[in-house]
Amino acid sequence: MPEGVIQKLVKDKGFGFVGSSGSKKSHFFHSSNIVKPYRFDTLQEGQVVSYDLKKSQKKPGKQDAVNVRLIKPLEKAATTTTAASSLLPYGFKMINIDQAVTESPVWHDGSSGGDLLSGEILCTLKALTPLLPGNARYKVDEADQTKLRQWRFGNLDKEKQISEPLLLEDGRVVIAGSALKGMIRHSLSALLSAPMERVNEHGKKVVLQNCLTPKDCEKVPREKQNDRDVAPECLTGARLLFGYVRNDEDTPIGKGVFERMAGRIVPNHAVSVGVPRFMGKKEKSYCVPLKVLGQPKPTAKHYLNRNGRKYYRHQPSVKTDNDIAAQGEKAINSNQSTLARFICAPETQFKYTIRFARLQDWELGALLAVLQPHQLAKNGNPIDYAHKLGLGRPLGMGSVYIITDQIRLRQEKDTRFLENNDVEKHKTQALVALKDKLATNKIATQDWLTMHAYTDHGLLDYPRLKAKVPQ
Repeated sequence: MPEGVIQKLVKDKGFGFVGSSGSKKSHFFHSSNIVKPYRFDTLQEGQVVSYDLKKSQKKPGKQDAVNVRLIKPLEKAATTTTAASSLLPYGFKMINIDQAVTESPVWHDGSSGGDLLSGEILCTLKALTPLLPGNARYKVDEADQTKLRQWRFGNLDKEKQISEPLLLEDGRVVIAGSALKGMIRHSLSALLSAPMERVNEHGKKVVLQNCLTPKDCEKVPREKQNDRDVAPECLTGARLLFGYVRNDEDTPIGKGVFERMAGRIVPNHAVSVGVPRFMGKKEKSYCVPLKVLGQPKPTAKHYLNRNGRKYYRHQPSVKTDNDIAAQGEKAINSNQSTLARFICAPETQFKYTIRFARLQDWELGALLAVLQPHQLAKNGNPIDYAHKLGLGRPLGMGSVYIITDQIRLRQEKDTRFLENNDVEKHKTQALVALKDKLATNKIATQDWLTMHAYTDHGLLDYPRLKAKVPQ
């Protein structure tokens, strides 16, 4: 699903034109093709939108824009300098709790019944842009000052952060399983319109909003408040597959022995295939001072007012040191950015395994779709979609593509893995079951695909306050 800006509005006639930022090519759209709750009379030229394209009925060879959705309102221009693109590095996948996919919990003791599926998926993860799976973060003041001077970084602010991945003794890089789990969970939650988990802001309590509130069927009913053990009647996607722990403030789910449940999807650590090629120079111990980010308003209230899950847009043109490195002594030494070490160059590959237990057909379908989103797109190609992982994502870093090398599958009643032909049948059946689950909310699925689209918008940046952000 393309993204662009509203180039022109003809409000008295109820139509307009959209197109990519900076492009002269435009697509006609009619006011009837605005997706609710947005209205044509509230749109403004310059606003960022997403849309679908279809053949024009009036102009052969042309394409009209349909399903036009507002992504981002206009920013006030008085205090900011605009980036080359009008898009911010991030967007929001809207959450409608009423459309959240729910299902009865599957318990680990085998009492849930059904013909459930267990097994593992052998995966290859490929970096499409520079990748920093940060494992260690520490301040310059805590680093070896002699080595920093040797690497020509002797004037760094003492509060500046240094980040580097976990390296094995032979130089290979490790991505923590928890990082992979977080990436998968984030995508799966967005796909299934699941409520977000607890949001903290500098230790302050955040007022619950629709996108944070558990479904009623997840909570303990009033009539059972005095019971000792109470199981939730249903769970939304993330809790269903990755488990939960009761928290009375924001996750009042389950009671007694049902106050926590372990997840059924567990990725292990990923290890690079050989020693990666690192960004930066060897004589500087592969240190790269990252660019200083602009100044968004990163308050929980700012994000939650969008009632959505934040994601970072892909920037395929980010490939070299110059695309991510700070320029100028002031920006390099500033504590507003990170000194990164051992950034894996594009094309670096990692191997890892995802193990799962007692999944229903549609749950397996959801896991497969998250790993390769093109399976939910019409005529989609695998490389058209990607995930974000690691540090530096607003700079365009961390775009990764996942390949499923092999799926090993067994039914709950069996002790051996199925033959390949049977695995393919179950895979097809699982994806069909997932599509049936999502059939009533196709717009949300399209928005999810947009969230993962590996589309080049050029180099993106936050608005910058001229007086405060080093260039």
